[in-house]
This record gives sequence, structure tokens and C-alpha cells, in this order.
Amino acid sequence: MKPSPWIRLMVVGTLALSPVLTAQSQAALPSRSSTTSARVIVKYRSPVGTTTAPSATHRTTSLGLRLGRSLMGGATIAPQTQVVHAHGVDSQTLARELAADPQVEYAEPDQRRRAHAIPNDSFYANGQTLAGIPAKGQWYLRAPAAPALAAINAEPAWALSTGNANVVVAVLDSGIVGSHPDLLNKLVAGRDFISDPFIANDGNGWDADATDAGDWLTAAEISAHNMTSNDPCWGMDATFVADSSWHGTQVAGLIGAATNNASGMASVGQNVRIMPLRVLGKCGGWDSDIIAAMRWSVGLSVSDPVTSAALPLNPNKAHVINLSLGGPGLCSNTYNQAMAEIRATGAVVVASAGNDGLAVNSPANCPGVIAVGGLDHSGTKGDMSSLGPEITVSAPMGDCPGNTAPCGYPILSTSNPGTTTPLAYAANPTATQSASYFTSDGTLVSNVSRGTSFSAPMVAGTVGLLLSINPALTPDQIKRILQGTSRPFPAVSTAATLGGCAVPPTPSAITVASQANCHCNGDTCGTGMLDVGQAINALPSGLVFAQIDNIPAVLTTNSPIQVRGSAFRASTNGAASSAAVGCYQWSINTYGQNVASFVSASNTATPTINLWSLGRFSLTLSTFSDPQCLVPLAQTHEVLTVSATGSNTGGGTGGGTTPPPSTGPSTSPSTANSNGGLALDGLTLALFGLGLLGHGLRRRRSRHDPVKPMR
Repeated sequence: MKPSPWIRLMVVGTLALSPVLTAQSQAALPSRSSTTSARVIVKYRSPVGTTTAPSATHRTTSLGLRLGRSLMGGATIAPQTQVVHAHGVDSQTLARELAADPQVEYAEPDQRRRAHAIPNDSFYANGQTLAGIPAKGQWYLRAPAAPALAAINAEPAWALSTGNANVVVAVLDSGIVGSHPDLLNKLVAGRDFISDPFIANDGNGWDADATDAGDWLTAAEISAHNMTSNDPCWGMDATFVADSSWHGTQVAGLIGAATNNASGMASVGQNVRIMPLRVLGKCGGWDSDIIAAMRWSVGLSVSDPVTSAALPLNPNKAHVINLSLGGPGLCSNTYNQAMAEIRATGAVVVASAGNDGLAVNSPANCPGVIAVGGLDHSGTKGDMSSLGPEITVSAPMGDCPGNTAPCGYPILSTSNPGTTTPLAYAANPTATQSASYFTSDGTLVSNVSRGTSFSAPMVAGTVGLLLSINPALTPDQIKRILQGTSRPFPAVSTAATLGGCAVPPTPSAITVASQANCHCNGDTCGTGMLDVGQAINALPSGLVFAQIDNIPAVLTTNSPIQVRGSAFRASTNGAASSAAVGCYQWSINTYGQNVASFVSASNTATPTINLWSLGRFSLTLSTFSDPQCLVPLAQTHEVLTVSATGSNTGGGTGGGTTPPPSTGPSTSPSTANSNGGLALDGLTLALFGLGLLGHGLRRRRSRHDPVKPMR
């Protein structure tokens, strides 16, 4: 029997977005609700046995007596719907209390909305004329519009959140020049974790100063440190000679540069803070240093490599870790263990996919990491971006259409004008300010800032915004939000000259050709293009995607898949309530293909779907509090549990059963697979290969942007 390509199951549902925080997280992160007064919109149920509804004033008074709270009635905004006020309680808490009343159909906070404000930062807008600044400004942050279809649509997100200073994003990189005008007062204390003094370029090993000392590299240095495989520059030649990159400063600016200060650039996370951790210097950095920095950033214990003394625990634990670095190969045992420990603290790890056009690099290919691919401005895979099924979503990496200067679509970010050591910044004079930002010099295409190093911080900044609104989100929930709200890759026209991206072997053999620009799909560039606005706006509705994905076995057609909805509602703090779900309603979308259909009733907790052919389909679950499916559940969210069973009953539709006619909008299928006996606890199973062939601690990692001219 011919093995089938992979089949992906995507379940769209609602999820409790506020699980219980650890004590450390509760202390570190802010509450987003008012603690002095509440505004809640209440919809009352229709009175039973009477045609005359009580007055809004009477209902508010009665409701307050039952709750033991003093409630004040506000405006009536629709039949049986009014605004209710209370002092001494926040809106979220009051809404939960009101929703539990039997005479209330639903209750939800009366939220403030704002205009989709455009930042007033000098270099944000289109039409720039200052030398060294791209004419299209920060095109990658604005709403997608042809030809820049890959722009991440941040403005709608900023209308809901501009980030919170209690959310800390650790940038593990070359260090940061913290005196940059857009990074002043944005940093929390970090550390230098480069153990090799030559790589560190500051005369010593680990220390408390995370300032970027410069990573310029000369031919003489390469020759002197390229003698054996244990040397830091092993495998490098004269083409790697370069000025200092100020790589960590660039990454930090995309995540959290000061925004709306009428100067410089805007960032995705705006008010989140940055923790600088030096792990890269001349010729890159070692895994052992990177892993130590990751652990320390989230409050785990780390010992000094020279004295063996324990470092003081980090008092400003990171909630997000950005890794714009990596190297080829599978995820090692050491990285795998570190990622598991870090995820257990609740921290989210975001990593760039790589710039070799081959398989996703390590550590981006480690389980639990949000791996980010790179796109050119039009939404096709960037020419250098690595690719594969491990990628979660893709984001702009910068590109120069036609490889001509000046470059039209580089990624502008904070930098330093020094070619070797950092130079002092000018006091913000307009004529020279561009020297503090890294883009194109207008003549050399090779000098533009582009690479997946700049895709990852756009996602890390988005995670910072999500946590600013709901600090209780887990790494898995955040990953599903990013996936579920990503925009589809641009449709491929019949006149397209580029081919589709192909899944590379893992790890890629030396003889495998690197893939340049190609049309993305779900198996090569993630679920779609990052959309910050949709991700932030998805939080109130709890939209998430569950996936059964990348399972190394074969699931044939005519195989049953069973899904299961939870039997009980979940309250907004993540704890199960005693109120059982009264009715389930499942629907299926097969995207215009004869892929799957229900072979059991679709209004049960555990319906069964049969797979008729290879392709993609999605499920939506709606729940109701009554058996007649009349009263939708509100103010609570379903916790979906997904299980799957498969049987190898032969190819084709088999079994004498005829597949149903095609329904739903047409789309091209993605491929995945599954097999029998599979049980999922929670919403996501992603077996990306655990990388049991470890690389050891001395493998060099490098930053994920070009370090030499593209050829």
C-alpha cells in the first residue's frame, strides 16, 4: 500500500484563556482591570410566564440584592440590555458574578475602544526622504496592502494594547547599546554570558555588563582562531570579515523601541521592557552559554563556569525569550531539556528559523518553540529563509526586489554608527539621526538589514502585547492564537513564475539545494502570515486552533477520527465550574474538497469524522447551556480535548461508503498525517523530532541575518 501524505486536523474552538498563574507570575504581571469601579453590559433573560418585562431599575436593584453588591443602573442600550456600574470591584470580576445569576443571559465588561492611532515616530510613515532611511518607512508594521502583503497589521492591535512595562522580553544576542535614544529607560538588568574572552571582545568572560562591545571581525582574527574544530571561528574564511553588526540592538528595537515619542522608529511591543543577555560575539556563540542565559532569564539557577559559584537569581524574570540565532542540525538533548524547563515556568520561546534556505535550524526546531520563518514584502518565502513543518508563522524579513539599490523593503531598526566599538549617539538632530538606525546605505544592497533575525522579534513583540492584556496565557495558548489568527499566504496566480516551497529533509544534507523565493504552504512556512491586529483582537473571543500535526506515521483514507468536547464549562480563571454543557453543535468545513464528513451525529460531545481523501478540514464547536441548544454559553469558554483514532483500512474511499459532495470555500490542501491509537491531552500535538542525536555543548551558533554579501 502506498503511504499517504500527511493529513492535518485543525479544530477551531474557544478556550479558557486565564489559567492559574504561578506566584512569581502573579507578582510580576499587571492586572488590566480597574480596581475602583466596574462597567458591565448585562443582557437579562426574558421573564417566564409573563409578557411584561420588569423595569431596568427594578432588575438592577434585585440583581444587586442577590449578589450582595450595590449596583447602579446605566443606559439601556437594547431590549433587556443595560449598562451596570459598581464600585470596589473590577469589570471582569463583576461580569463573572453577574453571568452566574439565573436571570442573566450574559454579562461582559463594557470596554473602551480607541481610534487606530498611527505612531508619530519620525521614520514610521511612508514617503521618507532622509538618506539611509527606506522611502517606505516601517512598511512591515502597517496594514497589508499590495504590494506589501506581508505587513503585520500592528495598528489595530495598538488600539487595544500598547504593551505593559511589567512584561519582560529577554533578547539573547550580541548585547545591546542601551544608550540609544529609542532604548533609553527600556531595559531591565541583564548579563554577559559569553565565556570566551575572544568572542566577548571585552577582555573577560561572564559578567553583569550586557552592553554590546562590538563583534567586528578581521581576516587576521579569523586566521588565528580557525585552527581546529574547537576554535570559535572554525570553518570561517575571509568572506566573513565585517564591521560590528549591532545585532542585538537591532532585534531589541523591533520588540520594544520607545514609540510615540515623535522621534526615530516604532516597535511592535511599544511599552514592554527588554532584558539584554550577551551570548553572541566575534564568530558567534556557544550553546552552553546560550542555554545558561535562557535558564537565568526565567529565574532558574545557573553556576559560573569558572568559579562554579551560583549566580544571583534573576529578580526580573523574562516572560518571553527571543532567539534570533541558530545553526544547522536537529534539536539537541540539552536544548530539548532546557526548553522543557523554561516552558514549565510559563515563559514563551520565540526563535528565527534560519537563513540557509534549508531545514529549520536549531534551536528553532526544538519542541515547544515558536519558530518564525521569513517572508519578502509580497508574502512569498524570503530568499534565504529556512523552511519546514516546525515553523509556527512567518513574518517579514526584509528584501530588495530585483536586487537593486536603493533597497525598497529593508527592516528599519535601532543600531549604532560605530564600525568597531560603539559610538556615542547624537542628541537627536534630524540630519544625523539616520546613522543610529540600520537599513540601506542607498547604494549597496548587501548592507540592508534583512533576515529571519528580524522576523522573530516581530512575533516576540506580539507575544508581549498578548501577555500585556492577559498575563495568564500559556505558551501553548499563545502559539495557537498566533496560528489561528495568521493570514493566509497570497494566492498563487496562474501566471506565477515561482514554484511552491518544498519540505526539505531534516537535517538537510550538504548536497541538498537551498530554496530561494517560493510560494509558501502550511508545511513549509507555518499556518500563515503574522497578523498582530487579529491576534490581539482574538483574545476576547478565545479563538484558538488545535492541530494534530507532523506525526511520523501513516493515516489512510476511510479512517475514523474522533474529537471530544469537554463535559463542563470553565470559568475565566481556568477552574472547572459545576455547570455542565447542555448541548454541543459541531460543524465541518472541507474547503471545497471531498476530504471528510461526519459519520455520527454532530450534536454529541464526541462525534466521529471519516476521512475520504487527503487534504485539510476544520471543525467549529458551539456550546449551549440547555439541551435544546437555545442559550449559547457566554462569559465562559470551552476547554477542548482532542483525541484521534486511525485504522489502516486500505486506500481510496473503501468500505462501500460514498464520500459526500464537496462543500465550503475552495482552498489548496495542506498535508499531514496521523495514525491509530493516538490520544491527545489538550489541544495540540506536534512531534517535530526530539533530536536525540545531540550536538553537545560546544556547537557554535550565529545570528540569523546575512553576515556577508549575498551572491
